[in-house]
Order: sequence, then C-alpha cells, then structure tokens
Amino acid sequence: MKALLATLALAASATASPSRWTPERVSTDQYESSPSFTPDGRTMIFMRANPQFSAYRLMQSTCGPQGWGEAVPLPIAAPPPASEANPFVTADGRQLWFVSNRPFPGKQGDDLDIWVADSDGRGGWGPPRRLPEPINSTQSELLPRRLPTAASSSAPTAPAAWVAMMSMWPHPRPTAAGASPIPARR
Repeated sequence: MKALLATLALAASATASPSRWTPERVSTDQYESSPSFTPDGRTMIFMRANPQFSAYRLMQSTCGPQGWGEAVPLPIAAPPPASEANPFVTADGRQLWFVSNRPFPGKQGDDLDIWVADSDGRGGWGPPRRLPEPINSTQSELLPRRLPTAASSSAPTAPAAWVAMMSMWPHPRPTAAGASPIPARR
C-alpha cells in the first residue's frame, strides 16, 4: 500500500509541474501573449507583438483534428498602425473585449481604450464599439475583464461590467465633487 501511495504521489508531483505550451503554428519569433479561449476551447484569440514590442495585433487560431491552425489577424482588427491587445472572451462566448488605439470621431492622442464586439453566432464577431466614459478616458485603459455575476447582463454598460473594469484602472478618474465613479448597482 505504501508503494502504491508513493507511486501516486510521485506521479501527481510530476504532472503538477508547469510545461511550456508552444503550438508550432501559433508560436513564432514574435511576442505572443494574453490568450483567451472561446467556451468550447477550440478558438484562441491572443495578442502578437513584434520583438521590439512596438506594434501589437489581435490574432486568432482554431484547433482542429490536426492541432492548432495557423494564426491569422482577427477579422475585426483595425488595420495598422493601430495597436490592439488584451483580448478577453466572456465565459458565455457572447462578447470579446479588448483594448485598441484605433481611431474614432473626436479621438485625440494614442491612448488605448476598451472596445467590445458581440458574437455573430457563427464563430465570428460583429463590429467593435468603444465603451463610453467613465469606462474610457483620455488615458490608456488595460486588461478589460467582465466578471460574471447574477446581476450582470450582456450589455457592456451593465454596472457589474463597469465595476470589473474600473478595478483594473491604474489611475484615478475625475469625478464631480463628491461623486463616485462607480455606478450604483441596481
């Protein structure tokens, strides 16, 4: 019995150590980071940057019978020179959140804003839309995440969504005197 327990403990410790995962059609001499997977685990959306980390793009790869396919630019990605990063597919697969410095009417500067695209129900994404203030500001926002809660809806302006992203803000938000930048839960 002791030998069996020792063998099981050794096997568990051997499988518990991390290993590097580098699918050959995804991993390149570039910088790949921040993977997010669709709920079925078959599509991965990630960020790829050049070795100087001066230009980054959203990429997509699908896993099939032959393994992970060649990574291709996400069809909804803005064309260069725009940079996009930090993809996040919601747990229900209905939305893709990411940051982008893509242009929009009235944009000034090169800061990153949070954008969201809805699933088209066929494995693709609809047109991205920039989230409003106070979620976005004149400074860069990073790492958008939407925390699943019973109170949240699929709308990106739901209070639960705001709180999830505001917790990631690395800088204070300007508010009216005495006002809280976090919307009250309803």
